[in-house]
Amino acid sequence: MIGTSVRTCVRSEWTGQKPSCFGLNQENDYAMEKPPTILIRHQNGPIAQSNDGKLIVYPGTTVHLECLWMRRFGNPKWNVSHDYRKYPEGWSSDEGRDPQLEYRISIMHAVKDDSGIFTCVTPARHTHAVEVIVKPVHCNEIQVRRGLSASTSETMMGIRVLFSCTNGNALIGTPEITCLPSGNWSAPLPVCESVECGE
Repeated sequence: MIGTSVRTCVRSEWTGQKPSCFGLNQENDYAMEKPPTILIRHQNGPIAQSNDGKLIVYPGTTVHLECLWMRRFGNPKWNVSHDYRKYPEGWSSDEGRDPQLEYRISIMHAVKDDSGIFTCVTPARHTHAVEVIVKPVHCNEIQVRRGLSASTSETMMGIRVLFSCTNGNALIGTPEITCLPSGNWSAPLPVCESVECGE
């Protein structure tokens, strides 16, 4: 996106520059004149994207940011907005990954101080940045009502909880909710109601 992400109407005029979206290099056969696409992979914990585009990372999670750039055109580099620690970077060597296309930086076992802006800069000087926020997001504890059964009592960001009713009762509401990066559940808790048979 180019332009201002938040604009305000002041005296019948919009502040900031009108935003517009443009394609990244993956959409254009990895063209050198386009900003690079960044793939995000994770292990050992959840990640999620916030409503304003930030990458929320649960502490302890390992995150790999992979800048897509054709290796034959030179090495991109990663700039980080802080000096908390040195991050390993280089061409991906994992099985199933493309070492001729994916230039990776890794945040190993993320902690709060890893939060910042990670920017891939191509040899053609095009950039693409990801803002990373490391924080433990939990939703409210699930208060299971009579007759309602939950698949887990875990409340960590990204967790999915499946519901069912005992004794043949009917589930009213959504059968599954997810803990969102906002710390809210994706839907209200369902309820169980007894099913009455007609004559």
